[in-house]
Amino acid sequence: AVVKVTERGYELHNPANDQYMSGFFKYETEGLTYTGYEVFIPNQNMLGENQKDLFKYFSANNEYSSKKLPFSERDVDFISLVGAKVTDKDGNIVSDMYGFSHYDKTMEVLGSTGIDIAKTDNLLYIEVEGEFVPGKTSNISTTALTKANADLMKAVIEKAGGAVLHGEKETTFGQENSYSDNNEGAVSENDIGLGSSEVSQPDIAGPVFTQFSIKTSAISLGESIKIEFRATDDTHVGYFNAIFSSADEPNKKINIKAQNKQNTDSLPDHFDFLLNSNNIFELSVPLIIDGELKGGTYKLESFSASDAETSKNPIINNKSDYGPSVSSADNSKFFNDLSNTDLSVTIPVLEANSGLPVINEQESNATLELANPILLENVVKGTVYPNGEDWFKFDLTSVGTITAQLDMGNRSADLKLFGPNKTEIVGKEILKSGMIHHKTSDLGEYYVLVTDGNIDNSPYELIVDIV
Repeated sequence: AVVKVTERGYELHNPANDQYMSGFFKYETEGLTYTGYEVFIPNQNMLGENQKDLFKYFSANNEYSSKKLPFSERDVDFISLVGAKVTDKDGNIVSDMYGFSHYDKTMEVLGSTGIDIAKTDNLLYIEVEGEFVPGKTSNISTTALTKANADLMKAVIEKAGGAVLHGEKETTFGQENSYSDNNEGAVSENDIGLGSSEVSQPDIAGPVFTQFSIKTSAISLGESIKIEFRATDDTHVGYFNAIFSSADEPNKKINIKAQNKQNTDSLPDHFDFLLNSNNIFELSVPLIIDGELKGGTYKLESFSASDAETSKNPIINNKSDYGPSVSSADNSKFFNDLSNTDLSVTIPVLEANSGLPVINEQESNATLELANPILLENVVKGTVYPNGEDWFKFDLTSVGTITAQLDMGNRSADLKLFGPNKTEIVGKEILKSGMIHHKTSDLGEYYVLVTDGNIDNSPYELIVDIV
C-alpha cells in the first residue's frame, strides 16, 4: 500500500488506483482525543472464514441488536472494521470501541454496529444510525452485554481486520499493540509496515478466556473430569492447566495438565484437549490425585492457558493465569464470576460399600507367572505378607489411562504396574492410600504388583480401571 499522511493520521491507499484501503488515525475534537484504526472492505468475500462470525454479531438485525437501524443487509454494499479509543484531556478512557460500519453503493454511511468495553461494569452493544459524529448521541442506541460476548465480539473484529491486512493470515491486528499507553497513540513506521514486508504485531499476551465450565460436578476416581472453555489467542492456544484443592485439606490437589491436540509435539505427562464444531475447547481427563487419597469437595483454585508460537512448533510462549488473586483485574473478575466450579469426589477404594464386585486374592500369587487374573472396576481384597509379593494380571482391550488405587489402612506398600513385555512402567510407595496411573495405546496383558515391607501382615483393597 501507499502510505499517505493526513491531518487525521496515516491512510493506506491502493497504489494501482489510489483507492482508500485503511488507516490509522489520531485527532482531537471538543476536548476528546480519538485514536484507532480502520480497515475498509470493498468486497465482503475478502473476509473469508471470518464473514460468518462478523455478520452473526454485527449485521444490522442480529440477535444482540435493538432492531432500530432503518436498513437491512441487502442495502449494504461496503463495510469497514474500526477500533477507536476515546480519551479526555486527563488521559481517562471515555470509550473503547470496536465497530462494524455499513455503507451503501454511493459510499454513504448507513450506520454502524459495535461494542464499547471501556467500563468493565457497563459493557455495551452500540448501534449508530447514519454517520457517527463525535459528541452526538441522539442517533446512538445501546444494549447491555455480558463480558463473555464482549470478548468474543472484540476478538472477531480484531481477527477479521488482521486477516484482511495480512491476506487471510490468521493473526490478530491488536489495537493495544499499535497504540500503547506509553506513546499516547503515536504510530511508528513499523506499525504501518514501512520498511517491512507486512503489517505485523508480535504476540505479547497469553490466551484470553471468554467461557469456562465444568461438566462433571460429581466424579469418582476411575472416571473423567470434563471441562469446556473458549479462549482466544493471537497464535495458538497450546496448553491448559487447572488446579483444584480439597475444601478440608487444601494441600490435597488435583492438578490437570493438558495440551492442544493440534500440537505437533506431545508432552507425555499432558492429556489432550480439542476444538469441537462449536469452536469450544473440550477437555476430558482422568481424575488423578497425587499423594494420599482424599474424597469430598474440591474447589477450583486457579486455571491458566499458554499459547504457542505456531501449532507446528508448540513452544510455550505467553501465559494467562485466572484466579481470585491474580495480578490482572479482568482475569480475577472472570474467575470470581464463575459458578458451579466445585467437584464432588468419591474414592471407591475408601468406601465402606462401593457397590463394586469383589474379587478375593488367591494364594499363591507370589510371582508374575502366578499372577491372579482380575477384572477392571472390581474391588480386589488381599493380604500381603512381610517382604512378600502379590501379583495380579488383567487384559487391556481399549486405549486410555490405566489407574490403580490402593488402600492400605494405616500401613504402606509399593504399588507397581508392568506392561505386556513384563517390565515395570510406573510405581511408587503408597502410604495409607494412593494411586498410580499410565496413559497408553498399547493393548494386551498388564500386571499389578503389591509388595510390602512391614513386619506384620497387611490387608489391602485394590481397584484397577481404564479411563
